[in-house]
Amino acid sequence: MQDTPPDTGAQPVPVVFDDEVEPWSDDLGLVVTDEERAFARALVVEHLAELAEQDAIAEANGWCLVEACEVDPLTPDELVLAVTGPAHEWDLPLLASVHPDDLESNAARLAYIASMDRIAAFVAAKRSQVLVTLAGAEPCGDYLAEVAGEHEVAVARRCSKYAAGRDIDVARSLATTFTRFAAALLAGEISEVHCRTLVERTRHVTDPEVLTSIETRVLAKARRLPVGKFGDEVTRAITALDADAVARHRRAKDSRCVYSRPLPDGLGFLGVVDEWATIKAMQATIDADAAVLRQERGGAAAVREDDDARMGACRADAAAARVLGTVSEDGTVSWEPRDSVHVTLDLVIDLTTLRGEDDRLALLEGQPVPAQIAREWAQDVRTWRRVVTDPVDGHLLDYGTRQYLPDTLRRFVLARDGGCIAPDCTTRSPRRLQLDHVVPFPDGPSSTANTDTKCVVCHQLKTAGHLTVTDTHADGSRTWTTAAGQTVRIPPRPFLHDPAVDPPPPRPSQQTAPEPPPAPRPTTPEPPGDDEIPPF
Repeated sequence: MQDTPPDTGAQPVPVVFDDEVEPWSDDLGLVVTDEERAFARALVVEHLAELAEQDAIAEANGWCLVEACEVDPLTPDELVLAVTGPAHEWDLPLLASVHPDDLESNAARLAYIASMDRIAAFVAAKRSQVLVTLAGAEPCGDYLAEVAGEHEVAVARRCSKYAAGRDIDVARSLATTFTRFAAALLAGEISEVHCRTLVERTRHVTDPEVLTSIETRVLAKARRLPVGKFGDEVTRAITALDADAVARHRRAKDSRCVYSRPLPDGLGFLGVVDEWATIKAMQATIDADAAVLRQERGGAAAVREDDDARMGACRADAAAARVLGTVSEDGTVSWEPRDSVHVTLDLVIDLTTLRGEDDRLALLEGQPVPAQIAREWAQDVRTWRRVVTDPVDGHLLDYGTRQYLPDTLRRFVLARDGGCIAPDCTTRSPRRLQLDHVVPFPDGPSSTANTDTKCVVCHQLKTAGHLTVTDTHADGSRTWTTAAGQTVRIPPRPFLHDPAVDPPPPRPSQQTAPEPPPAPRPTTPEPPGDDEIPPF
């Protein structure tokens, strides 16, 4: 770091800071010295002095800060409280020069948080501007080229293609349609989520004049309302201003659906999208059944602290009984599953854990579950498949087929990869996956080294030349290179455990005496939620 502020043509403002403050380390482990903190503050104060000369508002409000710096040192609280008004790139070095532990009042701490939110909005606005320069202000009309652009952004940001496409869409809308929202975001007056909500709620509005009217109507409310209430205001504005609202409401009935996804701890989520009157009727029926269940299970006992949770479990059981159970003529529901309903679940557990000799995690539909829970599920397993993994890195070696169709290569590769191998893709549903020859057949063999799993879109991107896959191996490892030259090395995927980082715990028979607790294991990252996958 240089010793003096850069020469900007303005006279530096003398600043006095407390030299008794100890250096502090940030979360990255970098030590910030007193000199660096003072230098950052001097830069900001110098900039404020320039604003005071150039802007009438700053002259009316900012001169006090400049004069104070010339006479007395500012405390951390005073510095933080002085950062007001529209967000500016100079706000970050000023706030970074103040350690949060040095703030003495809650007012200063809350002002610090609010200022950081304004800076986050400023950064989001700048990122949005760059996204437009990269992807263009309007779609190019070539579907695969658009997806390839999303893929480049996703690899650079380490997010999903869906998230990248959503951010590009929002950036384009701010640049072309909602320019006043873009200015408010740059000033830190609204958040990135406000902008995203506006764009997503108005996605089906096509009249430019209506969009302009909606922006005018809701901008002031975006500055003062939280996102949830702001979204309601956008919906009201659309209903009041869009002539196509009636037809759109009628068309929305075609989007009714039921969807599900696995959750941690062996649970799952089931969602139903239907007309509100139908949903209300379903909820009332479930509530009534749940009240009966609650009475049977708890009697007339006093209300307990966990009563809400107990009612939630009763509602879940009541809904399952309505769908899977039997409804008698008098309307009572009994839990007697119909014989016509068959469900297949994938439970992956190693042999020693199944026997109770080890207690390693297992996988239920791809989600990690504790060993004891897996053993309880395993009691109901009717069909077993032999799976062999490599003891060094855990990648899949053999996927038994005696109980299933003899399409050995397809089933092996699908099991080995666990979903689309693209680093930014979250697709795992088998119906949306395809096997791809890295070197097209017949030039390349149909082998485990030359075959991998891709979703339909990623497969098309590779075929169209927007990305290349090289250095492939039978364990699933390969190198992924985008058209822009971004390279990602995809390692072998441990099918169940990664022996390199997750050694087996001591067996129960070996635990003859209490031992100190083992070092914490690396946390298994939670898979991206299905909300990052666009519905089909």
